[in-house]
Amino acid sequence: MEFNAAYLSGTLALTGALLGQWLNNRYTNQRENKKYLKEVYQELFSPIILDVFAYYDIRTNFRRAHDIKDDIDEEDVINKIHKTIESNIKYAGKELISSVHRLKRNEYYEDFKGGEEDNSKINLCVAFLEEFLINIRETKVESEKLEKLAFEYKIKYFIWFLLSDRNIYCEAAMRIMWIFDFDDVNESYYQHLKIRFENVGRENFLDVLEEELSSKVSSNCMDMFKESFMRSLREGLAY
Repeated sequence: MEFNAAYLSGTLALTGALLGQWLNNRYTNQRENKKYLKEVYQELFSPIILDVFAYYDIRTNFRRAHDIKDDIDEEDVINKIHKTIESNIKYAGKELISSVHRLKRNEYYEDFKGGEEDNSKINLCVAFLEEFLINIRETKVESEKLEKLAFEYKIKYFIWFLLSDRNIYCEAAMRIMWIFDFDDVNESYYQHLKIRFENVGRENFLDVLEEELSSKVSSNCMDMFKESFMRSLREGLAY
């Protein structure tokens, strides 16, 4: 009886020690991971997040001469984005690294398809925003307002990339993206778009795009969507 009591006491003590060690290790790992994610934010994301927003606005602004300062060069903006990511590549995830490599290839290889360099720049911004959003949702270092804004730009860039990757010359059409109801767009919708357009052929692309996006346009803007946005895209496809 005394032996059983001693055995039980020893077992409980050992179990308690092991559990305490496991909890301590888990807490330490979580703390170190959070510290690392904040470092990633400070080194990779924070210095250029506003530049990523600005690059889209500069490229698609129909009042560029009025709204954008004369000395702003869009190439300087995208080069800053590219160089900052490249300099901090150790913090990047695999999709962002892949997008950097895709852009880098343009320095060495001829573009026989046309538009590859431009597509690569847009793709870089999509990948950056995807990883930025993952980071700030984990670290909670940014406000919900900025998170929402970053998500809106991710959708805008993704749609722009879909068009550009199919050689649809559509920067003018992207100017009216403000008619979309981004309050009704979430991460599930974004992932749905990625899957939906993965294997859509060129001949059906714009029909599918119109179907997907029309549900996110407010009713009083539907005529503008069909007559301005979609017409411009169809003309771009014909071009």
